[in-house]
Formats: sequence, structure tokens, C-alpha cells
Amino acid sequence: MLAFSYYSSSAFTTHEGEGVAVQGDVFTGVENPYLKKSEWGWQVDPVGYRYFLNMLNDLYHVPLFDVENGLGAKDELVVEDGVERVHDPYRIAYLRDHIANLKAAIEEDGVDIFGYTTWGPIDLCAAAPARFPSATALSTWTWTTRARARSTAAARTSFTGTRR
Repeated sequence: MLAFSYYSSSAFTTHEGEGVAVQGDVFTGVENPYLKKSEWGWQVDPVGYRYFLNMLNDLYHVPLFDVENGLGAKDELVVEDGVERVHDPYRIAYLRDHIANLKAAIEEDGVDIFGYTTWGPIDLCAAAPARFPSATALSTWTWTTRARARSTAAARTSFTGTRR
């Protein structure tokens, strides 16, 4: 089995000085003008996700497990009927489109998928608030001091699970 994370794609050029540079977590590339991008500048590429799944399948011939797929965004809390909420249709669209391409890779392309999980209910990357200034996953965290504390039950449009 091969486990990996996928958030966005990167484009590269051999022409030095051409293209708008974009910074990912691991790779730096140039902006693909045909793709939408997140507030963080990450290219949103659900078709690229399917291509990536096929590429891994063709290279390694083992079951694939995407352990983390999702979209980071500068979410805003709104209060409705006394309850803090995050309306995140952009995250719903990202997940819907990526999962549709995951399904196509399985059913149409024969990619062997062992499992898939979204960018987790608890996001470790949020431990760097200067870099990721707001919620990035399916739950919202509030920074109090150096210790992290769960915010008061902020409900997300994209998450309707049980909260403690």
C-alpha cells in the first residue's frame, strides 16, 4: 500500500523567469492560468487529482490510500441564532469535485484505492497560526495562550458530525 496526501497540483516551466511563481508545502512551481486557486494560492485541480491517482497506480501497482485531501481557507465565524457557524460552500465544492474524480479513477480507470480521508477533523498544521491564520480543517480552533483549546462548538456547513 502507498499512502499520500493531495491538496493541489503544480505546474513547472523550463523557461526561467516565465510564469507566476506559486509556493506549495513541498514544491514550488508556476501558476496554471487555467485553474482556480484558493485564498492561499493553492491550485484547485480535481482532474489533476485523478491524473495523480492514475500516475501512482501505473508506477507502483499497489493499493493507494489518500490519507489527507482538502482545502485550507480563511474561514469566518458568523453567529446565527446564538450559534457560531462557518459557511464553507467552497470546501464542499472542493471535496465534491475531488471525490467525483476519485470515483472516476476507481470505476473508469481501474485505480486500486484502499482508502480516502479528508483533511482531518483536527488539523495539526493549525499549530502554526502565523502561517495558517484560520481554520483549515473540519473543526475550528481558538488560540488562547500557548495551549490550544477547542472553540465553542462552531458548526460548519461541511461538517455535521457529533461534537463534544
